[in-house]
Amino acid sequence: MFKPLALLILYGALPAVAGNIEASFRYAYDANAGWIDFSPPVPDNLTVGNYFLKGFAYSANYGWVNFGSGPANNLAYTGIGSDQGVNATSGTGALSGYAYSANTGWINFGWAAFNDPNRARYTVNSGTFFGYVYSQNTGWINISTAKSANLAISDSDGDNIDDAWEITFFGNLTGAGVGTDFDKDGQTDAADFTAGTLPKDNTSWMRITLFSVDSGKTQNTLNFPSTNTRLYQIWTSTTLSPGSWVIAPTTGTGTAEFPGGGGTSSVTCVQPANTIRFFRVSVRKF
Repeated sequence: MFKPLALLILYGALPAVAGNIEASFRYAYDANAGWIDFSPPVPDNLTVGNYFLKGFAYSANYGWVNFGSGPANNLAYTGIGSDQGVNATSGTGALSGYAYSANTGWINFGWAAFNDPNRARYTVNSGTFFGYVYSQNTGWINISTAKSANLAISDSDGDNIDDAWEITFFGNLTGAGVGTDFDKDGQTDAADFTAGTLPKDNTSWMRITLFSVDSGKTQNTLNFPSTNTRLYQIWTSTTLSPGSWVIAPTTGTGTAEFPGGGGTSSVTCVQPANTIRFFRVSVRKF
């Protein structure tokens, strides 16, 4: 007999940190000026976030490269006056705006159309950079050798929700906070942020929406809402006892953490026949 149980674990968002480039993938390359270190040994080295980049890179030939100090509105650099820096499009990772080096001038991250394969971007669920940026004085810079270890958040009000996400959905930093649930769907606004669901739509919340078992009772298929900006794993238990949960092997992904798709993901778990199984989904923001 099968007793599927739809449970949910929300892994908390990563805290804001100063510098989050992976040490083994810290360099970009300019054929005319050499390597650029995205993680120089200074407190304010490059930090990659969901909505913008900030901090400094360094090159022996460029000197210091400033990606911005954080936008004035906590959401995106406007490119006006001193509010300069590199923006990221949430959900796609496409980069735009400018970094600046006093020795070589402006470095353009948004020179191509969003669908151009050479457009500078990062992958939203792995942090891997792709494409090229352009400096008028030194030419093309290949950023495809760099990678961030996570996507940091900026959280000035200490509620574990990205300021830019709050501004995007609420227009301020006070509409969502610790324990709030704007749409009254039973999931807090912080849970919506972590899961990538919509905080003002009471039909948008993280849960298992469909469960089915094959005729041989060795495969269980689970459907759940998902997005390509989050990572998921399926867990299983035979008893529900603390410590009894293990990662369920799935067809196509094995036991690995996997990115979601657009709208709904359908995952099939494999198991010995005729065993009682409970299932839950964990979701993590990269």
